[in-house]
Amino acid sequence: MTENTTLYFNSIYHKENLKKEYLIQRYDTNKVFQLYDKKDEIIVSKRELDKIDLIRKMGNLKSLYELQNNDTIIINYGIGFLKTKYFK
Repeated sequence: MTENTTLYFNSIYHKENLKKEYLIQRYDTNKVFQLYDKKDEIIVSKRELDKIDLIRKMGNLKSLYELQNNDTIIINYGIGFLKTKYFK
Protein backbone atom coordinates (compact mmCIF):
# COMPACT_ATOMS: atom_id res chain seq x y z
CA MET A 1 0.00 0.00 0.00
CA THR A 2 2.84 2.38 0.81
CA GLU A 3 4.43 1.72 -2.58
CA ASN A 4 1.14 2.43 -4.40
CA THR A 5 0.65 5.67 -2.48
CA THR A 6 4.20 6.81 -3.24
CA LEU A 7 3.80 6.01 -6.95
CA TYR A 8 0.45 7.82 -7.00
CA PHE A 9 2.03 10.99 -5.60
CA ASN A 10 4.91 10.58 -8.03
CA SER A 11 2.45 10.82 -10.92
CA ILE A 12 0.58 13.80 -9.42
CA TYR A 13 3.71 15.93 -9.08
CA HIS A 14 4.73 15.69 -12.71
CA LYS A 15 8.15 17.11 -13.60
CA GLU A 16 8.82 16.23 -17.24
CA ASN A 17 7.85 14.12 -20.26
CA LEU A 18 9.82 11.37 -21.92
CA LYS A 19 9.19 9.78 -25.33
CA LYS A 20 10.88 6.47 -25.86
CA GLU A 21 11.01 4.29 -28.97
CA TYR A 22 10.76 0.52 -28.61
CA LEU A 23 11.27 -2.31 -31.06
CA ILE A 24 8.72 -5.14 -31.07
CA GLN A 25 10.41 -8.49 -30.58
CA ARG A 26 7.97 -11.26 -31.34
CA TYR A 27 8.97 -14.90 -31.60
CA ASP A 28 5.84 -17.00 -31.94
CA THR A 29 7.70 -20.33 -31.95
CA ASN A 30 8.71 -19.93 -28.29
CA LYS A 31 5.90 -17.49 -27.38
CA VAL A 32 8.15 -14.50 -26.66
CA PHE A 33 6.71 -11.01 -26.95
CA GLN A 34 8.67 -8.07 -25.62
CA LEU A 35 9.57 -4.44 -26.25
CA TYR A 36 13.23 -3.44 -26.50
CA ASP A 37 14.54 0.13 -26.50
CA LYS A 38 17.72 -0.83 -28.44
CA LYS A 39 19.84 0.10 -25.42
CA ASP A 40 19.23 -1.42 -22.03
CA GLU A 41 15.52 -1.72 -21.31
CA ILE A 42 13.24 -4.65 -22.13
CA ILE A 43 9.54 -4.70 -21.27
CA VAL A 44 8.41 -8.29 -20.95
CA SER A 45 5.95 -8.13 -18.04
CA LYS A 46 2.45 -9.15 -19.17
CA ARG A 47 1.00 -6.53 -16.81
CA GLU A 48 3.02 -3.71 -18.36
CA LEU A 49 2.38 -4.93 -21.91
CA ASP A 50 -1.36 -5.10 -21.22
CA LYS A 51 -1.28 -1.56 -19.81
CA ILE A 52 0.50 -0.28 -22.93
CA ASP A 53 -2.03 -2.14 -25.07
CA LEU A 54 -4.94 -0.54 -23.20
CA ILE A 55 -3.45 2.94 -23.63
CA ARG A 56 -3.00 2.30 -27.37
CA LYS A 57 -6.60 1.08 -27.73
CA MET A 58 -7.92 4.12 -25.86
CA GLY A 59 -6.02 6.29 -28.37
CA ASN A 60 -7.60 4.38 -31.29
CA LEU A 61 -4.28 2.80 -32.21
CA LYS A 62 -3.66 -0.76 -33.33
CA SER A 63 -3.38 -3.31 -30.52
CA LEU A 64 0.17 -3.90 -29.34
CA TYR A 65 -0.34 -7.63 -29.89
CA GLU A 66 -1.25 -7.11 -33.57
CA LEU A 67 2.12 -5.53 -34.35
CA GLN A 68 4.78 -7.57 -36.10
CA ASN A 69 8.37 -8.42 -35.24
CA ASN A 70 10.69 -5.40 -35.75
CA ASP A 71 7.84 -2.85 -35.81
CA THR A 72 8.56 0.20 -33.65
CA ILE A 73 6.32 2.12 -31.28
CA ILE A 74 6.72 5.28 -29.24
CA ILE A 75 5.67 5.26 -25.59
CA ASN A 76 5.03 8.52 -23.75
CA TYR A 77 6.06 8.59 -20.12
CA GLY A 78 5.74 11.16 -17.42
CA ILE A 79 8.50 11.56 -14.85
CA GLY A 80 7.43 12.53 -11.36
CA PHE A 81 9.13 14.08 -8.38
CA LEU A 82 10.78 10.76 -7.47
CA LYS A 83 12.33 10.67 -10.97
CA THR A 84 10.32 7.51 -11.60
CA LYS A 85 8.71 7.17 -15.02
CA TYR A 86 5.08 6.20 -15.44
CA PHE A 87 2.80 5.61 -18.42
CA LYS A 88 0.82 8.61 -19.58
